[in-house]
Amino acid sequence: MISLSSMMSLSSASLPVQTLPTATLQRADTYDGCLDVYTRIRERCFPFMRPAARTWASQHFEHFLAEPGNFSYAAVLKHGDFGSSNILYSAEQQAISGIIDFGGMSLGDPAYDFAGLLSCYGEPFLRCFATIYPEIEQFWGRILFYQGTFALLEALFGLEHNDQQAFESGIATYR
Repeated sequence: MISLSSMMSLSSASLPVQTLPTATLQRADTYDGCLDVYTRIRERCFPFMRPAARTWASQHFEHFLAEPGNFSYAAVLKHGDFGSSNILYSAEQQAISGIIDFGGMSLGDPAYDFAGLLSCYGEPFLRCFATIYPEIEQFWGRILFYQGTFALLEALFGLEHNDQQAFESGIATYR
């Protein structure tokens, strides 16, 4: 298990977005991007979902899309797939030894990477970050939104990339 102090020392590093070659980085977590994902989920995943799950997903996305404040954040360089499978931990040193898989890196909402941590380590662990990243409380709703999309995104990925295992894993909760 990753220690909290190990994660907190990692999170104290920062890189100002202004210093990055932003022309080469994709912008993520925009209104249009979110609407596109929702549209594709409705078209591709809804046929496999039970009615109550479709209703939940519709409300989840539509409430998020209806609030303009959800898209007015200061963009950060985000990992895009920040979770336990991409955080290397040395039990011997009791420290993070590396972060891998930056294929989903983009400029976007910091809440997205925190949602990945929430999914892997739970709310009590994530709430500890408020001491060094106090803004986390301001975007807690966005964290919960993104966390609520992960399984559907996995199902959608499976359908769009002919990956039956990813589809089955993602859609299982919604059948």
